[in-house]
Amino acid sequence: MKTNADRLEEVVVMFPETKEVIDKLDMTGIEYRIGGSVALYVQGSKRFPRDVDIMLTAEEHEKANIMFNLDVEAIVRDTVSMQKSSPVTSGSIDFLSNYKMIVNGKTYFNPPTQYVATEFESREIRLIPAEKIIVIKLLTLREHHDDPNDVRTLVSSQDFDFDLFWDMADAHNAKEIVQERLRLLNIHF
Repeated sequence: MKTNADRLEEVVVMFPETKEVIDKLDMTGIEYRIGGSVALYVQGSKRFPRDVDIMLTAEEHEKANIMFNLDVEAIVRDTVSMQKSSPVTSGSIDFLSNYKMIVNGKTYFNPPTQYVATEFESREIRLIPAEKIIVIKLLTLREHHDDPNDVRTLVSSQDFDFDLFWDMADAHNAKEIVQERLRLLNIHF
């Protein structure tokens, strides 16, 4: 999907600590991707983010934790597990790695390596593609995160890349469960 750099600026205004965090990550060469609701918002979602998720590989998360002097917390829920740390005291920004979706006893995992780029202060900021996030939302279907509505809204966008979406489902080895979840939500394309 297309990105809108102005929307990233809006997020940074709302969560000003984001700039300092990404400045430090960029200065030290730590690879990251902006994910979650921020990535979706910058790529066209109407719902404004409640926080900033910075997605890292396990190795990069370890480097970030050392740089920010953070301890990692293991999060295990019914549908997801992850490693989490927060570089700000407000809790509005999280570092996340090893993000795994758990569906019917099966674990789905694909590291945050794919990206779409947008610009922020004359530099490239890499976002998790909306199509990948929609696959993740279909796997977890968290009502309290409004996943079903996010899926419906974004797959109806004229910019939604269905080829990339199915590539992301394949990358997660989750094409069958994604198809099942689309049927459950009565989404056909």
